[in-house]
Amino acid sequence: MKDALAYVRYQSDFSAFPMNNIWNDTTSSGSMNKIYIVQSTTKVIQRCILMTTDPGDLVLDPTCGSGTTAYVAEQWGRRWITIDTSRVTLALARARLMGAVHPYYLLADSAEGQAKIGELSHCPPSSAPTNDDIKQGFVYQRVPHITLKSITNNAEIDVLWEKYEPELERLRQKINAELDTNYEHWEMPRPEEVE
Repeated sequence: MKDALAYVRYQSDFSAFPMNNIWNDTTSSGSMNKIYIVQSTTKVIQRCILMTTDPGDLVLDPTCGSGTTAYVAEQWGRRWITIDTSRVTLALARARLMGAVHPYYLLADSAEGQAKIGELSHCPPSSAPTNDDIKQGFVYQRVPHITLKSITNNAEIDVLWEKYEPELERLRQKINAELDTNYEHWEMPRPEEVE
């Protein structure tokens, strides 16, 4: 079976990927669909802002250009100040920002945010007082994080084991009798190994 396909990985198999320090997915030649000659790539600016700031932080861009920094800062809930000497660049940046559509986030430090966090975590919402503080962050879509510890401490495994163990034990004894072996449950061969 060495020519057989063992695993097919689809892009939809994993809903999140870690970011590393090699940015192969950014273009070195600048931004696509430029509206200004030296416009930066949105993805590069986004990564820089996400690595160095928190929601509510102030981002300063002393060379506004087409407003990419302000555009990304607005998108991720950062306050921003941008400066330029050219009326053309300021007009481009203003038009870009005024025409932008950004995602809507709930504040984590709000009654609606706490209700949404409770819904996402399958826990009752927090009853702590809220101040609508942007520094506490937003409610984001969550990606399941499965660790070996969470698998080991999973009580559901014990329930499944108790349910299926008698039938699996009966099958193990039957296989051992037919093959004249004494396999333990962790040693049972796979079907392709028996042939």
